[in-house]
Amino acid sequence: MDLSVVIVSYNSGEWLVRTLDAVAADVAGLDGEILVIDNASRDGSVQELARRHAPIRLVANPENRFYTAANNQGLALARGRYLLVLNPDATPAPGTLPLLVAALDARPDVGMASCRLVWPDGRTQRNCARDWTLTALVMEHSLPGLVWRRMARRSWHDRTYDNWDRESEREVDILPGSVLIVRREALAVAGGFDERLRLYFGEDEWCARVRRAGFGVRYLPVGRVVHPEGTSTVAVRAMARRLYFDDMVRFAEIRFGAARARVLRALTWPTWRALAAMERRRRQ
Repeated sequence: MDLSVVIVSYNSGEWLVRTLDAVAADVAGLDGEILVIDNASRDGSVQELARRHAPIRLVANPENRFYTAANNQGLALARGRYLLVLNPDATPAPGTLPLLVAALDARPDVGMASCRLVWPDGRTQRNCARDWTLTALVMEHSLPGLVWRRMARRSWHDRTYDNWDRESEREVDILPGSVLIVRREALAVAGGFDERLRLYFGEDEWCARVRRAGFGVRYLPVGRVVHPEGTSTVAVRAMARRLYFDDMVRFAEIRFGAARARVLRALTWPTWRALAAMERRRRQ
């Protein structure tokens, strides 16, 4: 089998249906399969899938297992030579998935890749990034970073390859988790997502592990995937923000050690508290 597409859904509604229609049309030209792992949605998504997308392999979790654990469920069931992790609101344009498979067939050294992502209005997304440093995490998520805004902005531009237009292929450190294709051999050697990172920073840690295993991690300017971002978390903004900061500190612990992670937590705690207070005021 050429390709397994793994989609984790949480109250994704019409976004999921739209993405599945596009994926099913593209997979029809391949020897492929589609797996949907539903994280206890309450919006009728599971019933809609049963009605409109019978060929899909569906796993309906009785509770929300979050992004990394649910994706690992799908990866464990997948049978393809390549496995595509795809967000439920990431809709591939016709021909994108065959182009990805062909590109990886031509590059046996590449273990993991992503492709061109665009906003709904057609603008190219500046996805992919360099590895996090502890300084970059502090600058982007703490009050000192706001005070030293110029230095923080310079750090952000460098980390996100700001001078690269995404029209050329290149090796990168971190790929976007919204559209991420992995070669089965790379998965076998490096493993899947680290489930200690429930919702955020999972792809950052996974890409680093794939690189350490000796595989290339590349951006391929092929196809086009429309991705508005954040549709599954907008209704649970407060929980998602808390998970973001929790996962960030846990990621720092994995990458830099427990002592430095505690420093990061102390420096970023005021930011989280301020954002939480703003959210409470917004809901009042």
